[in-house]
Amino acid sequence: MSRIIERNAKGEVVLPADIVDAVTPHDRFEVDVRGNQIVARPVEGEEPLWKRLTPEERAREFREWVRNLSPKAPHLPDEALRRESMYD
Repeated sequence: MSRIIERNAKGEVVLPADIVDAVTPHDRFEVDVRGNQIVARPVEGEEPLWKRLTPEERAREFREWVRNLSPKAPHLPDEALRRESMYD
């Protein structure tokens, strides 16, 4: 089935609901411009990191990412996290 999708005066490309409904969550597409056509091809390959790792592995990866951030930010003092000081 072939459909025509047109860009409106604002430059937006609006997809009809029946096309969007055919795509399941987390489907990924690579978009190519070929002359006057836009081609969206499903991306085959590995699943995203959050799908491949267990919750424990995701937490470990997140902590590692935080450790590698720079510059190292100073820790907030415990007093800054008390409810009473948040309203000052």
